[in-house]
Amino acid sequence: MYGPIAMTPLLPPLAHCNIDRSRPPTIGELLLARSRHTPEGVAMAEVSVGGLPARVWTYAELRDDVVRLALALLSRFQPGERIAISAPNSPEWVQLQLAAAFAGLALTALDPAIPRRDLAQALKQCRAVALFVAGAAGDSARCRIAAQVTSETPRLREIVDLQDRRALYGKQRCVDGLPEVLPDDLAFGWMAAAPGCAPKAVLITHRAMTDHAYATVLDRAASVGGPLLHGAPMFASGMSGSFALGAIAAGCRLILPSSATPDRLLEIAAEEGAEIILTTSDATSGLIRAQTAQPRDLVALRTVVTLDSGAADGPAMRVITAAPLLDGNASCMNSEFLVAPRHATALDVAA
Repeated sequence: MYGPIAMTPLLPPLAHCNIDRSRPPTIGELLLARSRHTPEGVAMAEVSVGGLPARVWTYAELRDDVVRLALALLSRFQPGERIAISAPNSPEWVQLQLAAAFAGLALTALDPAIPRRDLAQALKQCRAVALFVAGAAGDSARCRIAAQVTSETPRLREIVDLQDRRALYGKQRCVDGLPEVLPDDLAFGWMAAAPGCAPKAVLITHRAMTDHAYATVLDRAASVGGPLLHGAPMFASGMSGSFALGAIAAGCRLILPSSATPDRLLEIAAEEGAEIILTTSDATSGLIRAQTAQPRDLVALRTVVTLDSGAADGPAMRVITAAPLLDGNASCMNSEFLVAPRHATALDVAA
């Protein structure tokens, strides 16, 4: 179906991506600016699972992979279309988020454990023309379930395995360059659904994502290149996705485990010297219990950022100091409360 993976020169498409400093940056512009400033800095490090070799990207390498993927997406989809992802955390998840932003596509994140019936409804709600899943070259339960819902979602044109590079980077036609993307274009969405209720879509713009990236990371990073541990599911909310963008904006090293228990997250934080940890509200209590039971050397840790979906104004994060985790005291969790800007949040996928 697809031709070979094209390793085309990147200068022509990037020539169209001049950064307009008179307005808020887009997601792609954050990566471009950082890759020009510190091209050899480590952008993303995968934590190996089960003895598999870990992968590492510099900012220049991440930019190159992302632009190639964006060009591949543009050969199959039109700017303004919507795609969806239903997969656990992985470097490919981050790359797809960034590539979709470069291509002018809105990416909607779905829980990998979403039931088949809810998956079909969510794909209809978010108007996805493609679904990206994680499997061993298509041989996974999620791939099979996704294939079963295609008849119920006529808009869906592709199901792509993130681990199949030929399908992921495959091109259907030549693409000359990248489209113009503006701060108020839709960038990212996710579906929130209670049992028995219709999915509720939350879509946010490039402006909202980059604003929150600055608020959650850039103002708190201790040093350029400092390690940031992404311990929350990427699909949890747009605020989870903005953490990766904040790491890029700050020139930090994003440490990305596919999944981890509280004990494993603390071990990674100690080994890598993590300065900031992103986790969920429930998991934060687990981290405190695990640290109390077996203290780790977290001398570099400055901040714990916890996702909180219960805010009245929309998805939010709580930013707390590292003291509760270091001291094992859950009662010290008074915190700053950050909410996605209301003007940049949409609750209707049909809008």
